[in-house]
Amino acid sequence: MEMIGLVFIVVIIIIGMVLYLSLSGKDDSGARANRAANAQKSSSFLTAIAETDIVGCGVPLSRVAQACVRREVFCDNGDPCITLERAMTKIANETLYAQGMKYNLSLEGTRVQAESDCDSANLSVSLIAAPRQPIPLGNGQTVDLILSICR
Repeated sequence: MEMIGLVFIVVIIIIGMVLYLSLSGKDDSGARANRAANAQKSSSFLTAIAETDIVGCGVPLSRVAQACVRREVFCDNGDPCITLERAMTKIANETLYAQGMKYNLSLEGTRVQAESDCDSANLSVSLIAAPRQPIPLGNGQTVDLILSICR
């Protein structure tokens, strides 16, 4: 009789542990799903922004990025990096910042950067997603457009 009581207590403890573990795992999966959604949103944004025509130039942002990296005179016979940075800031402010997202949008290997409230010094701590959009330069080379979404 004592043995049945002991088995009954052990079974109750095992059921309790299984319930605890299954409920605590659901919180993690929600956070994981949120990170995946942010990564997908960031990636989609980069794809869209790369193909967005720049007002005043009539060419996609990716073409202006190529001109910036190659140091070509472009569009309004000015510095394409300045044109690129202004366009990136305008587009990101009207989309990401308007949705309450903090971001750092940059073109790898250049000084071009658009940022809103991302703590650059603490970026690795506050980072939610950081996809890259490769932009072809020719001869098999690419430069990456990088979007970091922060907390």
